[in-house]
Amino acid sequence: MSPGRRIRERLRLLLGRAVTTVIVGDLECPTCLVLTPHEAHYVAGLLHHVQCESCGQRWEMGHDRLRASYLRALPGRIRSKPARLVQEARNRPVTFAVTIPLRVLSKPARIAGEAGAVVGVFR
Repeated sequence: MSPGRRIRERLRLLLGRAVTTVIVGDLECPTCLVLTPHEAHYVAGLLHHVQCESCGQRWEMGHDRLRASYLRALPGRIRSKPARLVQEARNRPVTFAVTIPLRVLSKPARIAGEAGAVVGVFR
């Protein structure tokens, strides 16, 4: 595989992950009135909706609230990034040195993917 193709494939993998996350756990369902498995769906690290796997009842976070939460958290994430990078470089210098070039190149696209998922542009 050519280096360019490897980079494109790695970038595709980076962009495809972490925008949405599903966590399954037992919660008491207000519809079923018992402890049942539920799926919690997160978009860009923010709770989007929870769904009962038994009855299918779904509770959604409002899109306006999701967007507002994302936009409120983004400046803090940006401000804390340099300190997190320094900590990572100290804790795992080899991994940091190997992965940082691709991460720097892909970060704008990953942020755009997150923002697009939050505002509903990319589905």
